[in-house]
Amino acid sequence: LYIAVTHGEKTADHCARFAATWREFPPGYDCDLIVACNGGPLPTETALLFSGLNAQFWPRVNDEARDIGAYLEAAKSISSNHEMMLCLGESVHFHREGWLRRLVEARQRFGVGMYGPFATHVIRAHLQTTAFFIPPSFLREYPLRVTNRKERYELEHGERALWRRLHRRGI
Repeated sequence: LYIAVTHGEKTADHCARFAATWREFPPGYDCDLIVACNGGPLPTETALLFSGLNAQFWPRVNDEARDIGAYLEAAKSISSNHEMMLCLGESVHFHREGWLRRLVEARQRFGVGMYGPFATHVIRAHLQTTAFFIPPSFLREYPLRVTNRKERYELEHGERALWRRLHRRGI
């Protein structure tokens, strides 16, 4: 389970809401929380918001791919015994207990794939990359470089989007 955070003006507020709602509405499934810190280590006061959640912090160089860059990097370093990873942007928060269990159950019921709680028809129909549940191997296989906003949006909703590539494979 990965959350990517930045050093933006709303980061502390987003992290506070993320951590508070995680505590209030537990995931309902055992997981590791890895906080990918875009732009280097989080300030101490922001990192302390995650205390008690057993979070691991992973500072990384920030790039214009934002959270997508962190997820691609994480997928390359994640152990091969991890079947799935949940990628969450820093603005994500939770509304009910068992939110991760529901994603795991969907995966068990419907098989391997890309699952997401947020979808949109803005620009074109797609799963939003603010939150998605996917085998890390699918991210490792993505053939395009993603280091800026244009490439980031191509992965999310472009003609060569990740979900489109999976759909063409019958996933």
